[in-house]
Amino acid sequence: MFFLVKNLDFVIANNTILSELNFSFDNGSHLIISGPSGSGKSTLINLMSGLYRPTSGHVSFESNDYSKLTDKDIDEMRAKNFGLIFQRLHLIKHLTVEQNILLGFNKIKLPNIEKLIEDIGLTAKKKQLAKDLSFGESQRVAIARGVVNNPKIIFADEPTSSLDDENTTRVLKLISAQANKNKSSIVISTHDERVKKFFKNILEIKL
Repeated sequence: MFFLVKNLDFVIANNTILSELNFSFDNGSHLIISGPSGSGKSTLINLMSGLYRPTSGHVSFESNDYSKLTDKDIDEMRAKNFGLIFQRLHLIKHLTVEQNILLGFNKIKLPNIEKLIEDIGLTAKKKQLAKDLSFGESQRVAIARGVVNNPKIIFADEPTSSLDDENTTRVLKLISAQANKNKSSIVISTHDERVKKFFKNILEIKL
């Protein structure tokens, strides 16, 4: 099994955030994690990407059960296989577009960074500092940073929460194009109903 979540619980400060979650998906398939704010969508993304540890249950990627891995093992697995696009973009303001994208690079073979910057439509601004970019431009840089390693899974947390309809469509098409190019799976957490029309596999989480 490519990715498996089994009997997953997450409790913090005696507050149950997620309970008895079970699902799986195959290599190259995509998943929307949908639900209202506060339902645990972002928490689930963090558990799936190994940033959090479950209270009980299992998360497994390519038959690697996270509960049997050390923190170092999970960090290495994440760097090699996962791309992360955060709701808060976390760009380094004093670095250029190109430098910010390369912060996500963890592999030996240098990617075609020029082509990736061209794909996000920022060739003319590759040497521009992040602090001088618009929000939309900054978001495209964050997406590029998330896919620079050609990850097997792209995790995106609320990538359209602050966007109008036009830019929502643009961002989702950009993520999908990069996934298709790299044969990556996509996992998106969102409460945005507009996202659902782009994907068929939807996991609903309720409060």
